[in-house]
Amino acid sequence: MNNISLAGLTICILHLIVPAFCLECYRCNSTGNLDCLEKFMYPNPLRPESCSDVFEAQYCIKTTGIYDGVVGTRRFCSSRDLGNFCEFIFHKGEQREYKGCVYTCATDGCNTASTNFKTHLSVGLITLTALVSIVYRRLLNSS
Repeated sequence: MNNISLAGLTICILHLIVPAFCLECYRCNSTGNLDCLEKFMYPNPLRPESCSDVFEAQYCIKTTGIYDGVVGTRRFCSSRDLGNFCEFIFHKGEQREYKGCVYTCATDGCNTASTNFKTHLSVGLITLTALVSIVYRRLLNSS
């Protein structure tokens, strides 16, 4: 096999393998897609998508705020860590403030909600509390 064929074969193999290592994020805009609301309704037809078209994508982002005069949510891939924060925004001509938030994470499909970890932790604590309560009652009844 000559060097040109080997180089071509290597490029083809890398082209097939590299996308498998790309970050996958939810990518949507609630203005055009009601499945992309701030809190996902389950089951949700949206699935994380490859970020291979975003140069050096390392983060999934979820933002909430006012976009073109409409309250909405956007989810996308980013090469920059935009942080995690909320702030109140006052728009000219409006009589009230709006809360805008940015949430950044770095694992596949992590930009579903701002409280993924807190939800799992809460469910775990509730389950643990229930189990301890059941064991405690059985110990009291067996005495």
